[in-house]
Amino acid sequence: SIACAAHLRHGTTTIFPTTTTGSSPQIMDMINSCATVIQQNAHHAIPTARIAGIHLYGPFFAEDKVGCHAVAGRRSPVTTEVF
Repeated sequence: SIACAAHLRHGTTTIFPTTTTGSSPQIMDMINSCATVIQQNAHHAIPTARIAGIHLYGPFFAEDKVGCHAVAGRRSPVTTEVF
């Protein structure tokens, strides 16, 4: 909610928080946090940037295409892992 308010102060009205590398629990925590902020912002009079969705960018990067992301958090997808 604080981050959304900061975005709005600088002119951003809508954001899509993005996953990068991390464990399944860390990514689920991020998704759940976004859901909480969406619900909180719907009930507050304080204007903030709106979370319109979540960009699921990682953690499934090719081994040689991690870029600036933590190599240790990169992994290949497995069929048992569903978000």
